[in-house]
Amino acid sequence: MVDTAIAPLPKHPLPRWAWYYDPPNQHLVDHWAWYLPRSELTDLAAQRLAMLVVCLGVGSVTGGLVLIVGAFRQQPTRVA
Repeated sequence: MVDTAIAPLPKHPLPRWAWYYDPPNQHLVDHWAWYLPRSELTDLAAQRLAMLVVCLGVGSVTGGLVLIVGAFRQQPTRVA
């Protein structure tokens, strides 16, 4: 782990965009509720992006659970 402090968020859009992807800025967790209001997206665009992220996450978890449960419910085939 890098032993550096997190750099402050720049005020101008281009350096701010690069700030999110700067490897020395180590984040324990990505906080979408914090990023979206600072992204300069309109309220509707930010809401749509948030819904997309939430729906993809819920869909991925649901699909994974369905596949896991289906794998455990399969009966082993017996070779005679």
